[in-house]
Amino acid sequence: MKRMLLVPRSAEEARPYAAFFEAKGYECITVMRQSLFLEKSLYITNDGIHYQGKDLSAGIDAALVTDSGYMWPQPVTPLTEEQWGGYKNRLDEFLRNEREASSMWYSFLGILNETATVCINPQRAFEFQAFKPWAFEELRNAGIPLPPIMTGNDDVRIQSFMENHPGVYLKVPLTDSDSPEWLETHVAKERSFADSPALLQALTSKEESRVLVVGGRVVWTDGKGSRTAGAESKIWESIPILQECLSMPYAELTLRMSDGTMLSDFNAAPDITRIPDIHQRSALEAILGILEEGYK
Repeated sequence: MKRMLLVPRSAEEARPYAAFFEAKGYECITVMRQSLFLEKSLYITNDGIHYQGKDLSAGIDAALVTDSGYMWPQPVTPLTEEQWGGYKNRLDEFLRNEREASSMWYSFLGILNETATVCINPQRAFEFQAFKPWAFEELRNAGIPLPPIMTGNDDVRIQSFMENHPGVYLKVPLTDSDSPEWLETHVAKERSFADSPALLQALTSKEESRVLVVGGRVVWTDGKGSRTAGAESKIWESIPILQECLSMPYAELTLRMSDGTMLSDFNAAPDITRIPDIHQRSALEAILGILEEGYK
């Protein structure tokens, strides 16, 4: 029996994966990032990765990672004054510990990528997700259709960018720790980015489409996307190149229908529970195809 390591964001997200792959003859081991640190049950030695007494680096045939972690801790609920009081005098310690935990987590992903027979998605996929300016530059060099992009905190240059590219602006987080934000022209021009670097995309429309892709194949869209001839067709033709460039065989893409369809964001951790069951099955079958191909 093949052993599969699942690294999901939640127990709910793990269920469809585990049910599908166990029915296909896999033994599924589920590891969640939060439990690794809350339960203090992870350790890494020259003998491998160990979690709750199990050696995760020995005999793992496949790994499916959808929880990359964050470059910054994400609060589940707002802190009360009393809770914040427990942190405020330990902020430096808290930040150092977060960096140490991130180092251990990304090391875990990296070792997992080296030891599993097939890893979806590997550590490199999350490096691109965590460092968006670098990722978009790699995509541009690969010929992927992208909107005009400006990254930085130089207000003078950003104002010049807006003058040269009128429209609406999508502020995309530089890491994977926040959600994109739309800025109307008058708002964007009045905002200062000097203390908060931004990645801005200039667009003429807010219309978007979410697309789930596996192994270079589209398995689901939210219905807003289209595959028409002409300018829009290039993005569909570029998906295999895009996935290879980002090392993301399993990804969710955000496409903007602006001056021809362009890629404006990508996610190496698609939430399969958000799509209809019939398309979940298609995605899982496509993932299985990648795994089986990797064993040949």
